[in-house]
Amino acid sequence: MVNHSKHIEEAFLPKDWDYIPISKVVLKTQQRDPSKKPDEEIKYVDVSGVNNELFQIQEYSILKGENAPSRARKIIEADDVIFATVRPTLKRVAIVESDLHKELCSTGYCVLKANKSLVAYRFLYYYLLTDFYINEIAQLQRGASYPAVRDSDVKGIKIPLPPYSEQQSISHILTLMQSAIQKQEQIIRTTTELKNALMQKLFTEGTKGEAQKQTEVGLIPASWEVKKIENVGFNFLGGGTPSTKNDKYWIGDIHWTTSKRLATDKIYLEDGERRISKIGLGNSSSNVVPKNNLIVSTRVTVGKVAINLVDMAISQDLTGILINRKKYCLEFLAYQILTERVQRIFEAQKRGATIKGITREDLKDIRLAIPKTKIEQEEVANSLMVLDRKLQHHQTKKQTLMALFRSMLHQLMTGQIRVKDLQFKKV
Repeated sequence: MVNHSKHIEEAFLPKDWDYIPISKVVLKTQQRDPSKKPDEEIKYVDVSGVNNELFQIQEYSILKGENAPSRARKIIEADDVIFATVRPTLKRVAIVESDLHKELCSTGYCVLKANKSLVAYRFLYYYLLTDFYINEIAQLQRGASYPAVRDSDVKGIKIPLPPYSEQQSISHILTLMQSAIQKQEQIIRTTTELKNALMQKLFTEGTKGEAQKQTEVGLIPASWEVKKIENVGFNFLGGGTPSTKNDKYWIGDIHWTTSKRLATDKIYLEDGERRISKIGLGNSSSNVVPKNNLIVSTRVTVGKVAINLVDMAISQDLTGILINRKKYCLEFLAYQILTERVQRIFEAQKRGATIKGITREDLKDIRLAIPKTKIEQEEVANSLMVLDRKLQHHQTKKQTLMALFRSMLHQLMTGQIRVKDLQFKKV
């Protein structure tokens, strides 16, 4: 029988497993005040230094003792596990690597030093990532705007303990899966960097290796032209939101979206965030952007762009640009809007006290560098689309691995799957 409870029940654990408070399997840790040695250099891990998707320490500061913040007090050593007690449900959990041995972390962490005669440190680390543990710690949070728990709360929750050899085997399996996720993340990061570099090269040098000329948008191929967005778009459509007080407005078959559905790493928009009715559309200031045109975010998060693959009604955060597709390649235009140069313009043109945006006139005035032929535009776009397809492949693979990791974490940590029952096929 499978236990679907949010919390682990001892009765469902294997008979040869213990179930005891974390405090019983960890050792005491130490603190020190770096200001007492003002000239000594320290490495300091702040609460923001842990990546809560990869569950690693990804950033730390190098400071002199005299410049260390007052929260830099807790000594960390290799193999320690740190758990952020501020907003604990965010899962800022990590293992301390050897390069941070004897360094300091924020008092916003609980430092857990495994008693290695009782618990494998990686097993302890993985247990802190389970939904079981996070659900338990969530109930102990104090404070509405700045929820936090105490170290004693972190250590007071019980941990299921298989025999030590099984803890190590479980940890090994989960580590292999985590390494596969990290490999995909590295590929995504490298491919993104390559794409950004290629965008810079293609939009300044083109694809033909021709001479360059200096223009108001910088260096571009000599045969290219500089055009305002208003000259490549023949109509600009504003958006709006139907009243949320009328349910009939939100039951229909018209795709409708806000800027949330637009991304900087994906140029196609296949469906809307919600569906609205014809009466909802008619009773709002929204407009439908015909499929295969550009939608640009001009309010809240400005500068994102998408090619809508279906007819799409848009919110007030967006502007639809109808393009002469016989003359201009949509993908070329979308990629150029996402270049660092154009994104800087969006950022500089933002106005507003609380909700910032760019006016439609400022949008129309943005200059783009355009090849004279659509064929050359397509050559540039196709080069970037190859990298986008690679990115999407590895992002999908990463998400699949993360889902499998979460499933295995749940089942291995509760004994629903036993390592001894797993069969591994040779590849």
